[in-house]
Amino acid sequence: LKTHILIHRLLISSGDEFKAQIMKIQQWAAEDRDKDSREKSLFAIRNWKDDGGPDANEFSGWTRSYANYLEAYVVNMLEIPALDKMSSNANGRSEGGSSGSTSTTAMRSYSETDLMNKLPRVQQMMRRLLDCEAVNEVLTSSEVVLGATALLLKDSFKLYRMINDGIIRLIDLFFDMGKLHALKALDVYKRATSQGDDLERYYRTASSWPQFKDTSFPQIENPPASFMQTMEEYARGAAAEGGGAAETR
Repeated sequence: LKTHILIHRLLISSGDEFKAQIMKIQQWAAEDRDKDSREKSLFAIRNWKDDGGPDANEFSGWTRSYANYLEAYVVNMLEIPALDKMSSNANGRSEGGSSGSTSTTAMRSYSETDLMNKLPRVQQMMRRLLDCEAVNEVLTSSEVVLGATALLLKDSFKLYRMINDGIIRLIDLFFDMGKLHALKALDVYKRATSQGDDLERYYRTASSWPQFKDTSFPQIENPPASFMQTMEEYARGAAAEGGGAAETR
């Protein structure tokens, strides 16, 4: 677990050379996995279990979840906006920036094709991160787990801003999408709502710990559920190639 925290810190604060090397190792692992039916990955501990003590099972499960998140982080480093280039403030403002300005992410300006490729990847990372919730005293009393959680919280602020900006852009583009993208976008929209609920619980749990009592958490605002019915109606009648809903005969 301490090694994972070190790698996480390096992913956030190291230079491009380290990131290039770890992505190369990840690529080798993926290529090796393609040649061999046995499961292989950069953080290959999905079946690992520590039987060294009464609390070891809890730590084993949490460590596996953390490894899965770091795996997704490395896999997506070139596929989504760079997390290490974004402000880690909950409100998205630059360090020392003015109190009235909040930066937007690249998600707000993506084309339809890029958005439908990248936004689900960001949501997958958020899902992996949410799986790292420390939910009992065995975990919350561990300084190592709390240290990892501090890093995860900062990443969650960035992922949440990306998802928010991605949903805003999705709404801008939705009613010109073809059927395939419209159906995929509808799933993305629904997932954003459920993840928002999970993220709110994650922050509520973390804010109850003394270590994070002074942390500023973002206000979670889910996409409006009332808009979903309109999206569903459009997706059912969307033309195959986009350009609005298909004509009814």
